Order: sequence, then C-alpha cells, then structure tokens
Amino acid sequence: GRAELTQCTVQSALSGGCFVSAAASAALRGCHFGAAAMHGVLVSGRARVEMSHCHVHSTGAAGVEARGRSEVRLHCCRVRHSSRSGLFATAFAEAHAEHCNVFQCRFAGIECAGQSEVRVHSCRVHDGERGGLLALGRSSLRVDACAVSRNAMAGV
Repeated sequence: GRAELTQCTVQSALSGGCFVSAAASAALRGCHFGAAAMHGVLVSGRARVEMSHCHVHSTGAAGVEARGRSEVRLHCCRVRHSSRSGLFATAFAEAHAEHCNVFQCRFAGIECAGQSEVRVHSCRVHDGERGGLLALGRSSLRVDACAVSRNAMAGV
C-alpha cells in the first residue's frame, strides 16, 4: 500500500512513531514525530519512505531507521535527541539525506552498518554525545558538502 501524511503530529509513549514495512511506501511531508518510546520512523523489508521538512525528536531508539532492503530519503528534515543514532541504516538498506540537521543524538548522528548504503549531502551533524558519522562492517557512507562539528568523540 501507499500512505501520504502531510502536516501530521505523531507521539507514542508506548512504541514508535511510524512503521512502514514489507513493500509499502509512504510520503511524509511536514510531519512531527516526537516523544516516542522506540523509533521515530522505522522502515523495514522492501519499504520506501520519502520524508520532507519533517521533525523527528525525543526517541527511545533511532530517530529514523532503515533495515532489511528498505530505502528512506530525507530532505530538509530535523532529527534530534534520539537515544540511539539520529539516522541509522543496517542490513542492505539505503538511506539518503540532503539539507538535513541532525543533532544532539546519544550515539552517532548518522550511522550505517551491515551492507547498507548511506548518502549524505549538505547536512549538518553536530552536538552529538558520541560521534558524528559512523560506518561499520561492509557498509558504504558517502558524504558531500556537510558540516560535522562539536561531537563528543570523532566527527567521522
């Protein structure tokens, strides 16, 4: 199926904010995901999600997470105060972020693991409690025209 959410506010004290799985797709525009016990937005399986001008904050896990063979694209989004990484891709997932502001995350601002691919363009990653950008395993991280600053550990 396909879902489109525009100018929505989602808060969940018991679970995550938004979960898109299987082969579903979603377009999230101007949405606010906050105060979630788990993830802000979780994309799994072969799902595809496009986020534009969204604000994800105060999550108990990753702010935005892509796993499996899913794909997530963020444009002009703010991701902050996550208990894990702000943007996290694992397994074979793909994540693309452009013109985003990722900050004050407990782990890395942007993290890729497994064999995931992450592309980051013109983003700010700052004020994290650990690293700014983190690539693990056989993952691929491409960074272009970004500012990574004031993270407690290594920037990259």
